Amino acid sequence: MRRRADAFEGAVGNLGEQEMRNSSIVLSGLAALLCTDMALAETVPNTGFYLGLGLGSSHARLKTDDFTAGNSAISESANTTDTGYKALIGWSFNRYIATELSYTSIGRYRYTYTANGLSSNVTYDANAVALSGLGTIPIGKDWSALLRLGVSANYAERSSMNGDLFFPATSIPATQKTKASPMGGVGLQYDIASNAAVRLEFEYYGAFGEAKGTGIPITGGGSLPDTTGRANIWMFSLGGVMRF
Repeated sequence: MRRRADAFEGAVGNLGEQEMRNSSIVLSGLAALLCTDMALAETVPNTGFYLGLGLGSSHARLKTDDFTAGNSAISESANTTDTGYKALIGWSFNRYIATELSYTSIGRYRYTYTANGLSSNVTYDANAVALSGLGTIPIGKDWSALLRLGVSANYAERSSMNGDLFFPATSIPATQKTKASPMGGVGLQYDIASNAAVRLEFEYYGAFGEAKGTGIPITGGGSLPDTTGRANIWMFSLGGVMRF
């Protein structure tokens, strides 16, 4: 009887030890899962509302046919780069898809006419309001590729003639044009925190302005632009976003 009692007590003890080991395994698993969830919460971007700012270098391809005087005695040149500024408001549906509304002061460009030691120029200002969808593709820890596609309301303003080559300068009045254009872009994003990221982007804003009409005749032959003239404009920018 004594041996049976000892055997029974041993079996009960072994069962107790086994239950303790099982409990320890379960608790360890729950702790590991909790730590994993906390780590993911720190690295996965939040959903919801966010704001952003950007600064970059913009480039315009002015349509030469719309600006040229068409006079061999007049030499022409164009300054087609400037600094652009961007502000945006966005909404993330999840870590992969967002929509953004942005305003970009893209830049001011200059087209210059020179002859006989005299010169005149017109400036070309470009701004855009764009609504776009943004796809975010994770490519590594804290890094993502960006793919943008949308539509932009592109505003172009060509100034009156400045300088002393043409007279009177006021005969070349300022004009402006707003037109819709498809836009898109690509970029890279680095999440510096769960609520903040920096971006490097290339954005193509599409077509601006309108084609030259009959032109404004000038002495000696040729004509000057009577409309804004056309341009295709893009920008490389570095910026940041803050999520709320």
